Amino acid sequence: MFTKRSANMAELARNYHNDIQHQDLPTPPPTNGPGPLHDVLNHLRPSVRPSDKSDLAKMVKLSEIHRAILDLPNGKSSGLDGIPHELWKTLMERHDTQTAPHRPSFDILSTLTTVYNDIE
Repeated sequence: MFTKRSANMAELARNYHNDIQHQDLPTPPPTNGPGPLHDVLNHLRPSVRPSDKSDLAKMVKLSEIHRAILDLPNGKSSGLDGIPHELWKTLMERHDTQTAPHRPSFDILSTLTTVYNDIE
């Protein structure tokens, strides 16, 4: 099928892409009925030790965010958010090196600490 309309071309491309994603795939195993996967999942008993529960309830510290950003590898694929690791490092470095006294600047560490603790 050929078309000259952009909307139709986009739809054709989308359908083609979706079709090749499912081409030659085996039938997925059942996840909620009898079968080996169901048997394995039914035997799992996830638990969290009391000491781990208290660690999970702690608020995230700014120093932990700082260490996590420094530990991000350069040149690697970004995560699910699509944000490259270098961006986090650049934002942190700019705040540290370009902040003039008594002049507001964007502090990624404080922002992320606030966001993570708000989620907690």
